[in-house]
Amino acid sequence: MLKLFKISFILIISPFLAQGQALDTTYAPIPQKNYFKQIHVGFSVGISMPMGSFSNKNNEVNNAAFAKTGFNYNMIDAGYRMGKTLGVCASYINVNNELSVKDLIQRINQNNAIKFVHGQSGDYQMNGLILGLLVSKKDRIIDLDLKFMGGISNVYIPQLVLDYKNASTNEVETIRYKPINKNTFGVGLSAGFRVHITQHLDFMCHGNYLIFQNTFDRQVESVQGVSIEKTKLNYEVFNLNIGIAYRFLNDKRL
Repeated sequence: MLKLFKISFILIISPFLAQGQALDTTYAPIPQKNYFKQIHVGFSVGISMPMGSFSNKNNEVNNAAFAKTGFNYNMIDAGYRMGKTLGVCASYINVNNELSVKDLIQRINQNNAIKFVHGQSGDYQMNGLILGLLVSKKDRIIDLDLKFMGGISNVYIPQLVLDYKNASTNEVETIRYKPINKNTFGVGLSAGFRVHITQHLDFMCHGNYLIFQNTFDRQVESVQGVSIEKTKLNYEVFNLNIGIAYRFLNDKRL
């Protein structure tokens, strides 16, 4: 009798056990594939180091601008990889570099009978949009990026006020260079890497070289009156930045 009861109990609960096993299979978590991402959009900040005639350390060259190390930030730093390695990129940049009035006065006084005694100025600025070609080597942990860029930026030359002592009257007189800005075309090259912190978040670090050249007609005011002076400026910098980026759009082809 006991044996018959056991057999009957097993036959009764067997459908429920089978159903439970089917439910377990149905609701088991399915591993999600770690796809490569095609798009990244980020923000970065860093230092801006002047180079060439733009630097205050090269004040013996022609058209020296006497710019000091400043700062820069990329409000938008984006890339879209369309193939396995090639894609397009875009950055909206802002660069600021202080004009070293002390170095400028020292340079002028070396080759001028008029001795300047004091000066003040603001910062050089450059902001604009640059686009380009992206070459990206993808990896599960880190992506390596190389960018060839070109675009247009608004370049700003700050006001410059210089005081000198008139040898005849022994009075201090002033020369004032008015600020001016102008849209300018330029090119750049960037190299860096992005470390994948999570599926969507990257830590990025990159260095980029930029050069924007233009000629400006600056208004100059002095005791002799108002005149126009042509000024050639090479806004040439190397920027070193760190930042974060958000990655999205799974590349299911890979």
